[in-house]
Parts: sequence; structure tokens; C-alpha cells
Amino acid sequence: WRFWAGVGDYGDFGGGGDYGDFGGGDYGDFGGGGDFALGLGLSVILVFGVVMGARVAHQVSRDTLKRIIAVALLVTGGAMLVRVASVVFLQA
Repeated sequence: WRFWAGVGDYGDFGGGGDYGDFGGGDYGDFGGGGDFALGLGLSVILVFGVVMGARVAHQVSRDTLKRIIAVALLVTGGAMLVRVASVVFLQA
């Protein structure tokens, strides 16, 4: 909510900020370690998805592929809209 109100220090590299802070903030803090097993698992799943997606994209017709992509984009956009609406209107 603070982003919409124009309050906060976004992109501050000096320390103590909230978003995008490289010196001890809440959401963009790179000071802690990462979960290697989670990162490895996600990367394997993503590579598998890319390989399978490429195979499907070469096997279906152009019109079918356009429809699949259009539906995927509409579903993703709808989910983003619901998420933003819930943050803006329900937490206000």
C-alpha cells in the first residue's frame, strides 16, 4: 500500500529500507543465504517445462498454439488482477 501512497524508500542502496534494499531491508535483502535444494529443484522443473513446451509447440498447429498462449495469458492476467485488487481494496 505504501507504494501507491508514494511513501517509502524503494531502490535504496544505503540500508534500512523496505523494497529493493541491499543493506538490510525486508523484501529485497540479499544478505541471507539461499535455499540451494529449492533452487535446484525449481531449475530442474523449469528446464523440463521448457523442453516439453518446445516439443508441444512444434507438434501443434499455429492456430492451436495461438489459442493456448492466449488462454494462458488471460488466466495469468486475471490472476494478477485479482491479486492486485485484493491488496489494494481489501487492505486499504
